[in-house]
Amino acid sequence: KCVNCLEDVPSSKGGLGCDRHFLCNDCATETFRRALGNILEFPARCCPDNELPQLALERLFASDPDFIKKYLEKLAEHRTPHNLRLYCCNPYCSTFIPPQHHLNTSYSTCTKLGCETRTCVSCKNEWVEGHDCVADSQTTMLPESVPKYSDDFRIKLCPNCKVLTQHAGNCNRMTCPCCLHSYCFICLDPLGDCADDACPMYDDPKYDKDGYELTERAIHRDTGRNREG
Repeated sequence: KCVNCLEDVPSSKGGLGCDRHFLCNDCATETFRRALGNILEFPARCCPDNELPQLALERLFASDPDFIKKYLEKLAEHRTPHNLRLYCCNPYCSTFIPPQHHLNTSYSTCTKLGCETRTCVSCKNEWVEGHDCVADSQTTMLPESVPKYSDDFRIKLCPNCKVLTQHAGNCNRMTCPCCLHSYCFICLDPLGDCADDACPMYDDPKYDKDGYELTERAIHRDTGRNREG
């Protein structure tokens, strides 16, 4: 019997998800697809304690090598410690850069076709001639090409990996879908360091025409810093 749909399924139409559970092919396939489409469900699991085995992935998607490739790339990203994760700083690319491509180097060049952006390993901003990590790391301003921030388009750069992250509603406590960094969408501080009494739980505070809060702390909407930096 399939542990997921509870249907009686012959062993030829399913497989072991772990040493305790049997999953039918349909449920296992759907679990892999949902996992790749939603970072919060990744990796595909048989149960809370066990990931679905790679052999199941290769068997179920033998006719779809592109899916296998994408899943294994995401799995490599997932298994990389957070402090070693690097993403292309081009907000329209944000491709994961494996550690072997940037260990013992100052920057890494994105290998995605048509990108080739150079990302600083230290501050995770773009590496250009005369790059200064100390100065560049002080900003999380949006690229000029990004549409103007509004109530209907609340988007900022993740303060950890610098990937564009759009607020989808609900409260202002965010988890980046790329690096899983948890932070306050208003002040951009990590959860736990955020001044909860100063940051609204929902929606935005009022901003002036330059993007600074109309509050005593007067931090900028995009950087979380006041006019003095």
